[in-house]
Amino acid sequence: MRRIVWIDIAKAICIILVVIGHYIPETHPLWYWEMRNVIYTFHMPLFMFASGYIYIATKKEISYSDFLWKKVKRLMIPYLTVSVLVVTIKLCTQGQAYVENPVTPLSYFKILYLPEAGYFLWFIWALWWMFILIPLFRNPQSRLGLFFVAALLPLAAQYIPEEFCLKEFSMMLQYFVMGVVAYDWKHYLLRLKQIPLLYYCIAFSVIEMLPYIGVEVFSLLTATMGIAFILRGSYSLKDNVANHAWGRIIMLISTASYIIYLLHTTFEGFAKALILKLPYLSDLSNDIMFCVGAVFVISTGVIAPVLLYKYVLGRYKITKVLFGL
Repeated sequence: MRRIVWIDIAKAICIILVVIGHYIPETHPLWYWEMRNVIYTFHMPLFMFASGYIYIATKKEISYSDFLWKKVKRLMIPYLTVSVLVVTIKLCTQGQAYVENPVTPLSYFKILYLPEAGYFLWFIWALWWMFILIPLFRNPQSRLGLFFVAALLPLAAQYIPEEFCLKEFSMMLQYFVMGVVAYDWKHYLLRLKQIPLLYYCIAFSVIEMLPYIGVEVFSLLTATMGIAFILRGSYSLKDNVANHAWGRIIMLISTASYIIYLLHTTFEGFAKALILKLPYLSDLSNDIMFCVGAVFVISTGVIAPVLLYKYVLGRYKITKVLFGL
């Protein structure tokens, strides 16, 4: 698959934000909670946007059944692999150490219709339903119509069942289709790339502040502005990626982003358990110690899956199959 460098940069930024957002110890400073709230306004919509954009930009003419089989291998087999792995680890350790969201042997059955191993796995179920739906819309006009319908779906989310993550699918479909439509009509969007990044930063900051002064803002607006800000920043960096070490690191993180998403909470869990055993770092009420611990846990959540991807999972046929590589 050909790389779209500015989308790769956005994916790398996004997966780091995901790892940050999933670190939320029981004791945390108010500023960290507020930062996390900002991240949550746009980070998963950005992931969905990038997925939709990449889907249509790299779309190949294959049969619907072959396409779905590819998605079974890419999404559902890794989902089952990680779910079984996480449930097993939790069952083996929850008696000896602190485990968030404990499980039971029944969880092995529940993973067939709910992300029992970890709520973050809803992302895979939602993408699965999107990939079932989107190939049925074969031209830009029909996909544009789907976007307007998808934008209304969140209004009915309370009536949609949680099983198979259908509720999350209904909330996130609009952003996936937004990515598809952005590629379909990209000749109309070229002007947006000419707007200075500073303007996006200001607009993003203003929109994020509105709820705090009592103005209700639709989540679609805040998410869209966040997406635009990150994408514009990524686009401004794309020409420098090949010439700097940080660019190669960003591309590696982007390439391994799926594995980071699947495994980051497991590695974060181990890192958090270690922190709780260290006398100074366990004092999370101290801002300095909190920051040191947060950097350690978040870095572990990013670096460990990257190393595992680079040196193990990406090298062997069985691990490639199990993790959708």
